[in-house]
Amino acid sequence: MGNAESSHITLTLTINETGPHTAGSTITGTIYATIDEHAKKGINDLTLYLIGKEDVGVQKHASSSSSGDGGSSASTSHEKCDIVRMMIPITDTRSHTGMQRGQHTFPFQVRLPATLPSSMTSIREGSRSYAHIRYKIKVEARRDGKGKPIAKEEVPLVIVAKPPSNHVPTPTCIEPTSSDVRLFYFLPRGNISFTANVSDTSVGIGEAVEIGLGCKNESKTSIKFARASVMQKVSWCANSHHAEEKTDLVQGEFSLDDDTKTPRRGQIVGLPVETLDTLKNNDTFLKNNDTKITLEIPPYALHSYIGKLISIEHEVKLKVKTPFGSTSPKGKVNIRIVPPRQNAAVAGSSVQPSAPALDGQDPYW
Repeated sequence: MGNAESSHITLTLTINETGPHTAGSTITGTIYATIDEHAKKGINDLTLYLIGKEDVGVQKHASSSSSGDGGSSASTSHEKCDIVRMMIPITDTRSHTGMQRGQHTFPFQVRLPATLPSSMTSIREGSRSYAHIRYKIKVEARRDGKGKPIAKEEVPLVIVAKPPSNHVPTPTCIEPTSSDVRLFYFLPRGNISFTANVSDTSVGIGEAVEIGLGCKNESKTSIKFARASVMQKVSWCANSHHAEEKTDLVQGEFSLDDDTKTPRRGQIVGLPVETLDTLKNNDTFLKNNDTKITLEIPPYALHSYIGKLISIEHEVKLKVKTPFGSTSPKGKVNIRIVPPRQNAAVAGSSVQPSAPALDGQDPYW
C-alpha cells in the first residue's frame, strides 16, 4: 500500500494491539523496511507520524442561472483541520551511511494524547454532506530527510476518547416554568407548570440517566402525555457552508395521574400563588408531584465534542403534549455523553513521542 515500486524500497507497518485504542494508551508495532539489490541508494530518513483530522464536506446548491443549463446543480465544499500531528524519527538523519540493501526491522511505541476525541462519522441523509474524525499512523522513507517520500505506508486507527476518571454525578434541572397555554395561538386556556430533574449531566454510553418530572395542570386543556428524550445534534462547517444532522437517541413517556392530565374546570385564572411558590423550590415541587423514567444511552450515540469544524451536542428535551391546536409546553437542558467508564483501557508505558508537532497540511491525506 502506497509504496514506490520504482525505488525498490518496500515499507510494511504493523500494529500489535487490536483497536479501538483509548486516548492516553500506548500503541506498539513494527516497521519493516526492505531495500532490494537493485536500489541505487539506501534510506537516510525513516519517520513515523500520528495524524488525526476533522474532515468535513457540505453540499451546496447553485442557482439555476449559475448552473448554465436552466436547472439547479450541487457541489460539495470540503475542509480539513488537524486534531493531532506528531512526528517520531525512527532513524538518525545525521548518519551518512543510512540503511543499506537488505531487510531492516524497527519496533516502535507511541503514547496517544489523553485529550483525543473519539473517531466518528456522520452523514446527512439524502445529501453529500459528511463529517469525520479520523486517525492514522504512517511511516515515510526519504533519501535525505527532505522532499517527497520515496516510500510510505499507513494504517488507519479507531480511537475512543478517554473516559472521565473519579466521576461524581452532577444533577441538574430543567428550569421551573409556568407556560401560558393558548388555543390556536390566540385564546387563553390557563397555565401548565412543570420542572424536571436530570440525575447526571455526564452520562456514558450504555449508562442510564434518570429524569424526574413535576407537573401541574392549571389550564382548561387536557394533557395527552409528557415525554422526555435525549437528542443528538452533529453540526459542521466547510468554508462558511453549514450542515447538521439531528437524531432522537432515546425517549420515554411519564406515567401521569388523572389529576395531572385532567383540565381544571371553571373560570380561567392565572397560576395560583401557592403553585408559583412551590416551583421556586424545585426539590419540594418534585417530591410532591414527581414521576420518573430512566433512559439508557444507546451504543450508537456519539461522544460529545466541540472542535474547530465539528460539534457534537446532546440535550434532554421535555415536552408536555396537549391536544391539537393548543400550546404544548417544552423545556430542555444540556448534557454530555462520554465513553463508558467501565470499559476504560489502561494506559501503557510512559514513553512519549520524541518530536514536536508538525505545522501545515498533510498532502497525502
